[in-house]
Amino acid sequence: MITMAQLISAIEAHIMSPKYLTALHAQLRKKGDGAYRFLSVMTMHTDAPFDSETEEIVKQLLRDRADALLAGRALQVLTTAWGRFTEFRGEILDAIAGTEWDLDGDYKLAGVICAGFYLANIRDKEILNAVLGRLGDSNELTGTRQAARDALLRAMGKDSKEIVRTSIAIDKRYVPQRDPVAAWAAEQLATS
Repeated sequence: MITMAQLISAIEAHIMSPKYLTALHAQLRKKGDGAYRFLSVMTMHTDAPFDSETEEIVKQLLRDRADALLAGRALQVLTTAWGRFTEFRGEILDAIAGTEWDLDGDYKLAGVICAGFYLANIRDKEILNAVLGRLGDSNELTGTRQAARDALLRAMGKDSKEIVRTSIAIDKRYVPQRDPVAAWAAEQLATS
């Protein structure tokens, strides 16, 4: 039997034999903590080899309305890890807008994160506007607003180090109109 640690090591080493893929499929189908961990690892190791069955399972997890966190992680794998932004653009927009089944905002947060990576490569005013809306919403969760600002920084071409370096506290006193990042996004929306 393959342990969770062995399976994670295999993903990280990009060695996914049929035996390991079978074990991964079983863990993902079980959902729960193991699936969260594996999807997180899969998001970070974008070039690890996976098969079509893995893809189908991840798509099923994306459609799982009983677990918004799991659906959000699946969205991140499909888009940020596997680069399928165009195919799942609608899901990114739905996530950013918020859904009735996402009670804690986990799926929304994942959508905002995915949008940042999408906007780093593709100009899309609708997604840019949706992200800016999350940043400007003072009723939004602080983590989601911070992720929205980080997404806009990615859209500006900033890398992870620059994003961390230019991070600011987003709280009830935050005013998007005074933030050069939000101003940049608003300017992008105003131009054709």
